[in-house]
Amino acid sequence: MRIFFSNNFFLLIIFTADIFAFLIYQFSIPSAIFYKNFTLFLLIIISGLKIRFIFKNIIIIFFLLLIFICLVYNLLFLNTSNFQLLFQSLFLIIYPMLIFNYAGNISQNLFSYISFLKKFVYINTIFMIIEMFFTDFLISLDVGGFFNSVKSVYTGLNPISGFPNNWHINFPDVYPRRGAGLLMAPLASGMISAFVSLIIFHEYSQKKITSLISLFLPCIGLILSQSRGPLLFFIIGSIMILNNIKNKPLFLKENYFLILFLISLTIFYIFPFLENRFTLDSSAISHLESLIFNFSNMFNIPVLGYGIGTEGAIIARENIETVGGGEGAIFSLIFQTGLLVTFIFVIWLFTLSFKVENIDYMGLNRIILISSIPIIFTSEHLYTITGFIFIWVFIGINRR
Repeated sequence: MRIFFSNNFFLLIIFTADIFAFLIYQFSIPSAIFYKNFTLFLLIIISGLKIRFIFKNIIIIFFLLLIFICLVYNLLFLNTSNFQLLFQSLFLIIYPMLIFNYAGNISQNLFSYISFLKKFVYINTIFMIIEMFFTDFLISLDVGGFFNSVKSVYTGLNPISGFPNNWHINFPDVYPRRGAGLLMAPLASGMISAFVSLIIFHEYSQKKITSLISLFLPCIGLILSQSRGPLLFFIIGSIMILNNIKNKPLFLKENYFLILFLISLTIFYIFPFLENRFTLDSSAISHLESLIFNFSNMFNIPVLGYGIGTEGAIIARENIETVGGGEGAIFSLIFQTGLLVTFIFVIWLFTLSFKVENIDYMGLNRIILISSIPIIFTSEHLYTITGFIFIWVFIGINRR
């Protein structure tokens, strides 16, 4: 019975929440909505299980205090009418710290957790291969209706397939498309594949495994997801791991940010202008425009921001006009809560690399966080549940 109360089992429920809700949707829409809400409620409960330990971290306390001030400011002085969106946005802002705190204070063995992630990615990749061959069958199961009625996604759905636009490569054409996997999201499946690939590559560099054959399926999953951010995450992380191998210094040693900038520029912005058919999707130009808008407006934001629930993916999918450029977790936080709160959050991220880690995975937290910088600036993936929760858990377990 212990397995049903283990951390891995809880994560499995979170990972498969969408696919099980989709299966339930085939028989009962209210039941699917109930199950989806249940998994979110479970996540909230899990996040708060070790809340008492949060008071040991002064940075988290200060951050939560500022968020509370922003919330009070929202309720008293801003025109807040949609409280559901307000509290959903609030939870997403604080959930990385809560999950990190939870993971750092449970009796989870790091090796068993990594083993669980590997097995999930292997199964997820096989599922991706299968589901990409049955696109027409998925269309017949009304994926669009599921996203609309259960996940409350009202915009950004392909009018032909009903799939979210980012499932497709040449929108609005249905074919070809990206693999969504058990997570029912190409970016999330790509991210967990990239993360497991990076862990396996680290294990190989430390001679804990003697073959890279275990990289095959995770890399296939990463390729099938066709996600630039996770691909970039894996490339940067691999460069840093190689650079850490003794007697194998790389050119531009220690210049991680220069390497990061050049690769980011190439993958996100230059490729689309060189050859359209080799782009992973058609969003690179909009990424660039959003980035320019966000940087040019970030210093004009009020001290406490424009209010929690005025920016972010949750707001955009409800077809509500946002105050920012609509890209980047860091900008989402800036526009909602202001520069001071964001600065504290960045400091917290910075400190995650400076405590004792498991000797077998020493330095991996720093590699993960630096490799995530392009994602932080170009995507809200940092705040997604299925797309980043496994990283917060890993960092928490590996840092205690």
